[in-house]
Amino acid sequence: LTVTGVQTCALPISPASKITGCNQDWHTVQGVKDLIACAVARWSVPGGVDKALSVAQCEHGFQWYSPPGDPYVGVYQHSAALWPDRAAAYGFAGYDARNGRANIMVAIQYAHDHGWGAWSCA
Repeated sequence: LTVTGVQTCALPISPASKITGCNQDWHTVQGVKDLIACAVARWSVPGGVDKALSVAQCEHGFQWYSPPGDPYVGVYQHSAALWPDRAAAYGFAGYDARNGRANIMVAIQYAHDHGWGAWSCA
């Protein structure tokens, strides 16, 4: 399945374990884009894949790395102060926000539940 030139996944969703699937390599820009598309295929978000990609491009240019001490971290530039609670709420307790997969999966699930209002680039 392809959406706007981005390969998506067709894995079934498992409500019992939200962190299964969507295992694309997040160390490359294309991998980040593919992972975003996969996450959106599992948890629909306002504006779909195009909006999710647009926000990620604007926030941090699809880059997962942020230097330690930065107040905003990762692909979707989560607030470092809010990350621990947000990550725990979406199945990624203990993960560093610099983990691209965790950062993306948490952002997409958050946007699914609350929309894109938490992001200045939305």
